[in-house]
Formats: sequence, C-alpha cells, structure tokens
Amino acid sequence: MENSIKVLSGYGFNADGPYFIIDEIDGKLATRIHRNIIGRDFTIRPLPSRFCIGSYDLKTFHAIPCPHISVMTHKKGNVCFDCSKANSFNPSFYNVPVSSLSLKQQEYNLRPHHVYLALFDEYHIKVGISQKNRILTRWLEQGARVATVIFECDNAYLAREIEEKISKELRLAETLRNDQKRQYLKHHTDFEKASAILDELIPKISALFEQQITHRAPTRLDEYYLQNNSIRTNIIDISNELPESISGRGIGLIGDTLIVENEHQQFMFSLKKIIGQQISLENLVVKQHFAPTQISLF
Repeated sequence: MENSIKVLSGYGFNADGPYFIIDEIDGKLATRIHRNIIGRDFTIRPLPSRFCIGSYDLKTFHAIPCPHISVMTHKKGNVCFDCSKANSFNPSFYNVPVSSLSLKQQEYNLRPHHVYLALFDEYHIKVGISQKNRILTRWLEQGARVATVIFECDNAYLAREIEEKISKELRLAETLRNDQKRQYLKHHTDFEKASAILDELIPKISALFEQQITHRAPTRLDEYYLQNNSIRTNIIDISNELPESISGRGIGLIGDTLIVENEHQQFMFSLKKIIGQQISLENLVVKQHFAPTQISLF
C-alpha cells in the first residue's frame, strides 16, 4: 500500500527482536504490520495527524486496529471512545469498588498474578504486579534490565496488597518516569552485580510475610532489546526535541526507548512521544539533527 497512511500504533518484542507496530490505512481499511528494528536503516518523520491506536482484549491479549479509523483531535490520549470502552481497564482498580470495574476486568483480576522486582540500573529498583501470562511482556514494556518474580498470587487483589507493603516497608518505587529510565541507560550496569542486588532483597522481603516467597533466578532482558548490540554511555537523548526526524540504523528498543546509530553516534528517542501519530517511514538514513547541549560529558 504505497499511498496508504502509516500510523505508529505501538511496539513489541518477539524472537526476532523488537519491532514497530504500524497501521497502514487505505480508505476504510487498516492493516496492522510489524517492522523489525535491529539492523534496519530507517528514517521516521512524525506528521501532524493523529489516529486511534485501537483496542486490546484482556482475555486473548490480542490488539486490533481501530475499526472506525478514528481521527484524534485532542492532544492527550491516543484511543477513541469506542476503543477505550472495549479496553475496559482501570489500572487503579484497587482504589475503586469492584462493582465499578468492567466485567472483563473483574474476570481478569481474578486470574493468577505475580509480584515482581524490576531493576533499571544498579541503583533503581521497582516492585510491581502483572497477570501471570503477561509477566515477560510487562517487563519488556517497562524497559527493565533485570527482573524476577517474588510472589505467585491467586488474584490481582492479593498481589496488590503485597506490592503495596513491600513498597512501603522497603521504600521501593512502584513507578518510574520514562525520562528517568532513559537517564539510567547512560549508566554502565554490571549485570552480575544487578542480579546479586535483587537476590539480596529476597530475605528482607521474606521477613515481611508469612506467605512463602518465590525465589527464581533473576532474568536478564537485554537480549530481547538489543540482541548482540550494546548501549554507549555517551548516547544522546533527543526525546524532548520534537525532532524533524528520527534516523539511523536500529540498535534496539528498551521499553519504549528506540536506540539508533547515526554517523557513529548513538541516539535514543521515546516512541511514546509519537504513538498514534501519522508518520512517513523510509528505508534510508539521513543526518540526525540534535541540540549539542544534550551531549553528556561523562
């Protein structure tokens, strides 16, 4: 579909590495395709128009394009009313009555959930929860470098109670901002040390609960993001520049952070900044423009 409208609708990870999720819109038909990132030359130019990115089924974990191909006119949000209703998910479910949740989410919350620790560099760890069958996807979406399951729970409510107690007692974050995570990518992370740091937390957490803690070996996640590539400490973040284009050879994707190399310099860019936007996508590399003040001296 050479003349179709292309919309960046998300990103993902599989055995071949990370990929862009692109909806190609031709008239009233939207076709969803995946474009691999690693080793590919590309130039992405964000365009002004914005479209709904579609819905996600909590039962099947399957995402589909917006059936109405809705144009988004508000600056915030990238899902139309109908797709939002189809999603029917409240991430703060623990702050509202169960009866106020959709039937889909009530059923989802009663499935087994895991409590986990996710490490983003040697000094920043968060505690979180995820539905059992989405645990790896959850880690990859967040951009964790090393992670481990610490409790297996019958439902989301018990998992949330455990998460909240660990966060309070051990002063572990429950969320980290995306700009923080990008800064952590500039730090060299010793993965042996990182795994040991997670292991050292196990007895401290175990002492807080009567419930038996799960002690799995920490999972290193860089192979999913980068395969055999690596990040340089002088990488330049262009996420806040609203660049005319993001161009280079794909090095990887960590969470939502795209990493490319252009003229022997690595750049990173938060894809969430342009999710839902129409884009032009070419299989070539042009010079990457950036603000020189963003170059790190260390």
